[in-house]
Amino acid sequence: MKNYSHLSEFRKLYPIKKQQTPTKGIAISLLIPCKGASHSLEETVKQAHSFFYDRFQNTFEIILIPTELSNTHKENNTVLQITQALTKKYKEVKVCIHTGPLGKGAALRTGFLSSQGACICFTDADLPYDLSFFDNAISDLKNGVALVTGNRRLQESMFQLPVSLLPLAYSRHRLGLWFNKAARLFLPIHTTDTQSGIKALTRELAELGFYNLTCPGFFFDLEIFLIARANHFKIREHTVTLYLRSEKSTVRIFKEFLLAIYWLTRININYLKGYYKTKPIRVENYYSHCTFWTKIFLKLRFGFTPYKEIGSHLSHEGQILDLGCGHGLLSLTLAINSKERNILGIDHDNKRIEIAKATSMNISEDMRNLEFQTQDVSQWNKNLQFEKYYDGIAMIDTLHYFSNNIQENILKHIYHALKPQKVFVFREINPSAGLSSFLNKIHEKINNNFLLNILFTE
Repeated sequence: MKNYSHLSEFRKLYPIKKQQTPTKGIAISLLIPCKGASHSLEETVKQAHSFFYDRFQNTFEIILIPTELSNTHKENNTVLQITQALTKKYKEVKVCIHTGPLGKGAALRTGFLSSQGACICFTDADLPYDLSFFDNAISDLKNGVALVTGNRRLQESMFQLPVSLLPLAYSRHRLGLWFNKAARLFLPIHTTDTQSGIKALTRELAELGFYNLTCPGFFFDLEIFLIARANHFKIREHTVTLYLRSEKSTVRIFKEFLLAIYWLTRININYLKGYYKTKPIRVENYYSHCTFWTKIFLKLRFGFTPYKEIGSHLSHEGQILDLGCGHGLLSLTLAINSKERNILGIDHDNKRIEIAKATSMNISEDMRNLEFQTQDVSQWNKNLQFEKYYDGIAMIDTLHYFSNNIQENILKHIYHALKPQKVFVFREINPSAGLSSFLNKIHEKINNNFLLNILFTE
């Protein structure tokens, strides 16, 4: 077995390529690093298994991540024995031995590489946080949030501990405040608790985060926040209930102080270099089969319309309806960013729909989660029929084309077509927005009265 020095937490991790596609049917992967946790691991897995089984039956997995040390390391051997026994007791439990550099971030990356869930959750092996956090977190992930984190500094967060541990709790709290103040000073991070040990991520963000991780240790959370922010993912934080049960602490003050200075500096340099910002998927580049003027128009359209931000407000799974989809820019963006969505795009212009269909084939010949139909939105109460209820509906720069009566009719049908508590996202011209409104009107006039006459001319 390999025995890595504790100095490995100062060494940089290197990016890795995507290694697998998640198996359909696994909703949740819970990652638990369990180096040195033999005293609490069995109870942690028992509680976690009960919690997730009640909510997801057999569609979840718990991945235990022990760290491989030397054969003479007694605690390590005990943890390995316990983890193997737990896989026999619970079929949803897997063991993924971490053989890389020491550190929580590196261990979580190892566990993630063997995960299959659409949502990635993690917590600590001694289960210091109440698992009810994940009820809110998973709901948020299904509704467009990409990163949900616990925050011990929020006023409603609770600490439960014996009186004897009050000095320890207070000192940890002060250290956390000082560290997060320094992090906010050097980095564009707004949360007051970056290092909370309980988080949930969409698989899309987890792939970007863990595949591009450079910090192997305790400060990897900073990189996850920066990657989420740089790529316009929605972040939300919730209160937590924290249990302190013993004085045992894995935090080594002097070493953590040196690591904090080192990694704050290194991560800040990475951020200034633009390392955490991935190259966005530009859907408009797939319209190569179109005429020159069509491509020019679509590049302008894509540049001036925040399609990814619009998509972030819609559910990352389920049935999505794009009303007035035009050439399919939003529908294609939604389909690419989440394979768990099934998108129907409709527009009255058959030529636009044909362009959208051809473009989806350019992206992938097997894009099964996307469909385009030629339909007139204004005829919803006559010949436009939708048998499904939708997890999200979008209508971008379309509603103003119709009279007030038709607008009212469309909005009523949208209301009834949405599932309870789901979202309708629309964008429209604001007539009182001054210069921006005037420019938008000019754009619309050019679009309808000039460019579109050229777009489809052979």
